[in-house]
Amino acid sequence: MLMACVCTVALTVMLVPLAQANDMRTRSQTGADAAAIGAVVPLRDAAIRVAMMGELPGDVGLWAVAPNIKAPLGELPYQQSAEEYARRNNTVVTDRVEPSGAKGYTMKVKVRSRDCRLKSEDELTAKDRQDLAQRKNLCTDAEGKVGIAKSYGTATAIAELQLPPCRGVSYTVPGTHGMVTYSELWCAGTRIWTSGGYRHPREALLRMFKIRLVAKPDEEYKGRPVFPGGEGFSPMLPDASMCSEGGPQGAENITPRMRCVRDLIKQKFGVPRGIGCWRADGGITGGGEHPLGRACDFMISAGAPSASEAELGFAISNWAHANATKLGIYYIIYRQHIYNPARHAEGWRPMEDRGSLTQNHFDHVHISVL
Repeated sequence: MLMACVCTVALTVMLVPLAQANDMRTRSQTGADAAAIGAVVPLRDAAIRVAMMGELPGDVGLWAVAPNIKAPLGELPYQQSAEEYARRNNTVVTDRVEPSGAKGYTMKVKVRSRDCRLKSEDELTAKDRQDLAQRKNLCTDAEGKVGIAKSYGTATAIAELQLPPCRGVSYTVPGTHGMVTYSELWCAGTRIWTSGGYRHPREALLRMFKIRLVAKPDEEYKGRPVFPGGEGFSPMLPDASMCSEGGPQGAENITPRMRCVRDLIKQKFGVPRGIGCWRADGGITGGGEHPLGRACDFMISAGAPSASEAELGFAISNWAHANATKLGIYYIIYRQHIYNPARHAEGWRPMEDRGSLTQNHFDHVHISVL
């Protein structure tokens, strides 16, 4: 009986740390799952915002919320969201969140528990004892005891954004002054948006735009795709000095440089929906470049653009981006993002939501010149 008691005590001593370790791993996995879901939330919210504007949410990629995934961690919305979700579950994100997939819809997150298993007295090193005396590098275990960490619970999780199938619908009906065209966006058999002003409740969209835990990452994320016709630098283009500066001229009331850039884009891409340049009201505080004859809007659609129309917009903006310095371009705006050659290292920067497809530059590319 004495031996049995000794064995029971020994087994208990062994099982308690094991149970603690298992508990930390379980809680860490819960935190990792939450952090992975949290990492996808900013992208899901961007897709919902676009859908509520009548635009196809499948056109949205991670570039909509993080143009440069190599930026400092504090500038990455998906990293900040993952860390917040981890904090709520008493865990800590230990590495950069890893996006994957062609559009960046999948996120891999690694976390550790905030609490730890403490070293026993006979496991402490001289450095550990010094840290204890100086109250440095300390950890708190699940029972609230403070000491030197022996181990943490660690876990990894992967989550993915899953969008519903969506399609745009247009139809024409008789109106007071002739035929009137209406547009609608439908997702998973539900009407989401109409040009007449209907918006499906965001709370309902949250149930349709799903985030799910998955077993493995997707293909490598390479950033915003580049479409044919707009990706390359054009060595034979005139430089900015040939597209010379000067005040607005001629009946179009635009500068020589703006006319030069406009004609090059028109020649290369066609722009079948038209190009609008000078207007007295620039539509923004201070007027902007339109009243100065230094800006043009290259229209790609009349309403929510189709996939091919969106690709035309990407092609124009990519081409202008590649040749911006050579042509003397001041800035480019497309799909609620802006690029300034003078701030090239920042890439395409997200802009505030101005409230409509046109104001957010989904149906046209805006280009201003110096």
